[in-house]
Amino acid sequence: ELDSADPLAGNHFVIEQQALEAQHDLPWARLTSVTSRQRHRLSENDHTGREIMRAWMGMDVSFPLAKREHGHNWNQELRLASLPGSAVFWVAGLDVYRAKWGNVQNRMGQGYGHDLTHNADAAFGEATWPLGASGLKLTAGLRHSRYHSTQGKRVYDARKTTPMLAVVYKLREDLSFYASYAQGLEEGEAAPAGTANQNERLAPGVSKQKEIGARWQAPWGTLLSAAVFDIERPGYYTNASNVYTADGRQLYTGLELSAQGQITRQLGWQTAWQWLNPRFADINAAYNGKLPENASKKTASLFLTYAFDGALQGLSLNAGAYYTGRRPMDDLNQGWLGGNTLYTLGARYRHQMGGYAYTWQLNVDNAANKRYWAAGGNRLSAGLPRTVKLALKVDF
Repeated sequence: ELDSADPLAGNHFVIEQQALEAQHDLPWARLTSVTSRQRHRLSENDHTGREIMRAWMGMDVSFPLAKREHGHNWNQELRLASLPGSAVFWVAGLDVYRAKWGNVQNRMGQGYGHDLTHNADAAFGEATWPLGASGLKLTAGLRHSRYHSTQGKRVYDARKTTPMLAVVYKLREDLSFYASYAQGLEEGEAAPAGTANQNERLAPGVSKQKEIGARWQAPWGTLLSAAVFDIERPGYYTNASNVYTADGRQLYTGLELSAQGQITRQLGWQTAWQWLNPRFADINAAYNGKLPENASKKTASLFLTYAFDGALQGLSLNAGAYYTGRRPMDDLNQGWLGGNTLYTLGARYRHQMGGYAYTWQLNVDNAANKRYWAAGGNRLSAGLPRTVKLALKVDF
């Protein structure tokens, strides 16, 4: 659909990930350390032919694009928490994140480069305690975040202390209700391909989330959950000058329903459905009330898993279906991408060897190899083809 006879050879995306988690129980608390590292390399060649360029831009030219990207990040988290079974749960810790990212593009013979350094540090604490014998539990927490990023001459520094508060009321052993409120400092988004400030990372912003919900464990064993939520975040959009900016607000109000249980002792299931009302606010008449690009009002999923026993104990298979409804392809909602359903397959095998516990995980995403649009914006992005992932976890 790129309307080009030129071969698109040499495209590849490689991700390397490693993580190490260690725990040590003290007489009064549990100390946990999680260290993770990731590297990625991307090589992409793209070519939009003359027919599409004439219809899209009114230009009788083809549009070749060569993109090379590389990056790595490192994360260290230390947590000190109350021991399992404690009447009052508490946790406190530190989180350190370091990342470097580089991008080089050649568009129609012109070169562009973008380099980004991103540092984020946080100290956090949280506690949950029962309020007498009333069935109420209160959770409160604070997180102090420090953010610094450098991209060419653009430097962003931000510090913010954000709260979290939640209350759970257990009416019966099988029925509970909850309400929560939280704020968070989030990294600014990067300007998408095709914008005048493409790949520029915007300033960090504060998001806010409110949620109320209920959980019921049915007599036949099924767990049913329902939640209503409201999320507010900075209003990222592409303005009339083709500059990606943050102005006003993005609002997401939604309802989520989910259920999970066992069909047999070995066959389990879970499903979820979400209705969302995403919209812009406090920008201008052209954008207010419009849906942010790629925001779908409806999503749903169904997931099955089968665990073997006997000679194949430790092996489980899974399959899933994930539906995403139609989405606007730009922030002014001038066009729409159709809905799609993607399928996944997977297998997991757990075993012991040499005193260590091993977990092998194999996943196949987009198992039907469906061709679909993953994202809109100034340049449509095709979804990933069938993708196979293999992971190994070792507990020692």
